[in-house]
Amino acid sequence: MDTNLSCERNCLGCTQIKDGIVRWIKILLKKPGTDVFYSKEALIAALLHEFAHCITPPSIEDHHSKLFYSNFEKILRVAELKEIFILPTKANKFSYQSLRRFDAIDLGVAPASSCGYSPLYNPFKTNSNSLRIVVIAPNHEQKLITLSHNEKTLTSLSKLIKQKFQLKPKAIILPGGEKLTNEILQTLLIESTLHFS
Repeated sequence: MDTNLSCERNCLGCTQIKDGIVRWIKILLKKPGTDVFYSKEALIAALLHEFAHCITPPSIEDHHSKLFYSNFEKILRVAELKEIFILPTKANKFSYQSLRRFDAIDLGVAPASSCGYSPLYNPFKTNSNSLRIVVIAPNHEQKLITLSHNEKTLTSLSKLIKQKFQLKPKAIILPGGEKLTNEILQTLLIESTLHFS
């Protein structure tokens, strides 16, 4: 079976699968008839969408089936964990209905707040003035934590550190050795580094 899966709602990507083998993935980089490139976020979202097609058995009847969205969810969760791409923050953002709504967005014209963001590929373009903090564990493992403006508390930061490292921080320390307080947290630069013990 030779199947070209072009996505009606997401016109930025297309995948060809022949005899169960992915032959190619195409992503439209520029807006048609212009020299204007799509945003990195739109391109990453389109590519992740096409990756979901690659691991979902093709179906002529419905190539955006529940199985497709289940696979898309898995890919998006890994992308978020690796900070490649993060969907806009909302309740149940990985649910079938939420992913269908996200997939229906025309990423070429949607406002940036609807597209998600990529801390890895657009480090200075974060959601709602979020803090991007490189947190270093006692074993020198480093992870990036994004702390939104309304989460700028030690309690929220401690919870995120515990989630990322599977360790409860006893103390969060500034690079100079000073213990982090809620007051200092409010004044941190958008790009910061912290240690914890």
